[in-house]
Amino acid sequence: MAGEDFSQLVSFCFSDMIERIASDVLSKLVRVRPSHDFSDFVGLEAHLEAMSSMLCLGSEEARMVGILGPSGTGNTTIARALFTQLSSQFHHRAFVAYKKTIRDNYGMKLGRDQDVFLYIACLFNGHKVNYIKNLLGESANIGLNILADKSLICITPPHRTVQMQNLLQRLGKEIVRAESIYNPGKRRFLVDAKDIADVFADNTGTENVLGIFLNTSDINEPISIGRKSFKGMRNLQFLKIYKEWLQETSEDILCLPRGLVYLPRKLRLLYWDEYPLKYIPSNFRTDCLVKLTMENSKLEKMWDGIQKLRLDGSRKLKEISNLPNAINLEKLNLSGCASLVTLPSSIQNLHKLRNLSMGECTVLQTLPNDVNLGSFIYLNLKSACIENISGITDLDWCGCPMRCMPSNFHAEYLVELTMRYSKLEKLWEGIQLLKNLVYMDLSGCENLKEIPDLSEATKLQRLELNDRNLNELKVLRMSGCTRLEFLPSYVNLASLNYLNLTGCARLRSFPRISSNISRLLLGGTSIVEDEDCYLNLNKLKKLNMKCTRLEVLPHDVNLESLCHLNLSGCSMLRSFPQISTRISLLSLDHTSIEEVPFWIKKFTELVEVT
Repeated sequence: MAGEDFSQLVSFCFSDMIERIASDVLSKLVRVRPSHDFSDFVGLEAHLEAMSSMLCLGSEEARMVGILGPSGTGNTTIARALFTQLSSQFHHRAFVAYKKTIRDNYGMKLGRDQDVFLYIACLFNGHKVNYIKNLLGESANIGLNILADKSLICITPPHRTVQMQNLLQRLGKEIVRAESIYNPGKRRFLVDAKDIADVFADNTGTENVLGIFLNTSDINEPISIGRKSFKGMRNLQFLKIYKEWLQETSEDILCLPRGLVYLPRKLRLLYWDEYPLKYIPSNFRTDCLVKLTMENSKLEKMWDGIQKLRLDGSRKLKEISNLPNAINLEKLNLSGCASLVTLPSSIQNLHKLRNLSMGECTVLQTLPNDVNLGSFIYLNLKSACIENISGITDLDWCGCPMRCMPSNFHAEYLVELTMRYSKLEKLWEGIQLLKNLVYMDLSGCENLKEIPDLSEATKLQRLELNDRNLNELKVLRMSGCTRLEFLPSYVNLASLNYLNLTGCARLRSFPRISSNISRLLLGGTSIVEDEDCYLNLNKLKKLNMKCTRLEVLPHDVNLESLCHLNLSGCSMLRSFPQISTRISLLSLDHTSIEEVPFWIKKFTELVEVT
């Protein structure tokens, strides 16, 4: 039998024998391997063996070993596993005290800016600077800059997004958790789904709570919220209940069986995906509310008093009550509110409202009569059927169901017009003053038969007609579009027979858009020799060039139907080829052609030469 005979030792002592036996048993209980908490870490034992050999615990010398390496590479894991393995051999243990020192050192380093640090760590990591400033106030900008200077956060372009390193974020959450380990309702911020569920279940929220961010995707079982659950959290400023990813559920993950009678008046952010009730508590004061988002909610009625209001996807919302106090409202998103019947008349008093989205509000047919859309920068009416619109600068009406814009529509302020995939046959009746129009997108408008006269659109830079064939379009007038540089490529205007590009000074070429053009007016453009653009114009009857940069007309092209050719003003043109024998009118004024070619006698139908 293996063992040790103490009686054979020269200096035998009974107490020594007991101590050696105890040490032997203890060493067997904590073998040279990590605890079960670290059993899944591959390669950890090799690190522990190397560390143990360096420490030389059998020696009477004091030893200290440092573990160096970038954050996130396992340094803390190795230290914790070694501590677990060896701590039983020591009377005093220092690992917990060391963590506390790190936390305290960060507190000393941050000073007054610790609050901003914790806001970022717990609530706003990954958000834009402007978003954070709107919610925390302008003074937060100073704190953000200080945190960036200390490399505790970075602000990334192009949208100035705040990013905090994962370990620092965990540290911030741990600082908040330490405020009340066993009673989460006494902490400043609640972000853990289990802690939040406990606070709601036990109704233990206190006035200490400033922010609640609940990701419902982390919840496996429904949470019941009492009608007075927020009563004790009177200082709550930021409430965000959101779903990180879509999941199919047969019931609401958050249940309010008795409704909700109270929301804190200090709320600055109210973000609640799939809000399960029909109404907001009637006594909710919105004095402090800055941002409201309630996507895909079951709301049927709303109220006033905010700057940004997002209710998109609230398909059951029927009414927005008057907003007399919402004087600072800048953005209103009602897209997808398929049951919305009308807007409140008080919208005419929202002088700061610049962005209004009403896409897919299929029931809504009119706006209040006195509303001034001239103050809007952006109006989205996707698939809606609104009749009284006028005076806006940016109109996005994709899928417009009308055949023609309303008769009272005025486009003099329009800068951008987007009508993709609409049912329009023509945009409007008569001529519109389009002096501010820069961009027009009519892609996918299959029924479009006529593009309006764009001769007044002197600032037009881009016209989009792509994605589908505009087979019905016959006339395209774009004279005077001095900033237009190109026409869209790869679009088939099979029926187009009239194209007027006179005065488009920046236009150098145009694509093959139709083989049926009979009248082509290019006077005052910058088109130079481009044989390809004429090859498919067999039906062209009238060609008006007047292009000061044109030096040569293309050779070997067949314009067999051409009867009227106007080259007056083509000051660099010295000759022209025999392109058609059916020409009856020929204008060569102010060209550099010195003599009429001999073959002109073949022009048997020629009536006039100037």
